[in-house]
Order: sequence, then C-alpha cells, then structure tokens
Amino acid sequence: MRTSLQDRLSWFSEVAALRPMMVGIIDRIQGFPGHFQVYAAGITFYCLCKGAGVDPHEMVTRLQRMEKDVDAPFAREFAAMLEYAKGELENA
Repeated sequence: MRTSLQDRLSWFSEVAALRPMMVGIIDRIQGFPGHFQVYAAGITFYCLCKGAGVDPHEMVTRLQRMEKDVDAPFAREFAAMLEYAKGELENA
C-alpha cells in the first residue's frame, strides 16, 4: 500500500537528509536583496503546502515543534540552517 503525501509529511523525521537541499535553496536566492529572499521563500513554501493539500500554518507549527526538540537528531540541522540564513540576510 502506498502512503499519501500528507501521511509522509506527518511522519517525516529525516531533516538531516534535507540539509544539502536546504543549503541549495538558500544558495540559489542569496544574490537577491534580503526582503526578496524572504518573500520568495515564503511564497514558494505557501504554494508548495497548498499544492500538497497541507495547511501552511499547520506545517509551520510542525516545523516549530521539530526545531524545539533539542534532543532530536535533526536539531543541529535547524541550528546550522538558522545561522547560515542569518549570515546571508545580514549581507543581503
């Protein structure tokens, strides 16, 4: 039986595997002004969620819970990505 996209999103815990993609996304938008980067990433996120049939607010809540789980194996990926994004946006 094939699981639905919503089920796979609900059970997802492989953030470490996404690190190259996360860095790649930031890398692709880093040449634009900071406010463009935030809006472009936000609009893209919103459209991806809506297209997948997932409430964007619910997804943000899930991501916030994942970030707060300091003992989780992916906590380092969140911290590294936040530092990377802060550094990029300071210079944008």
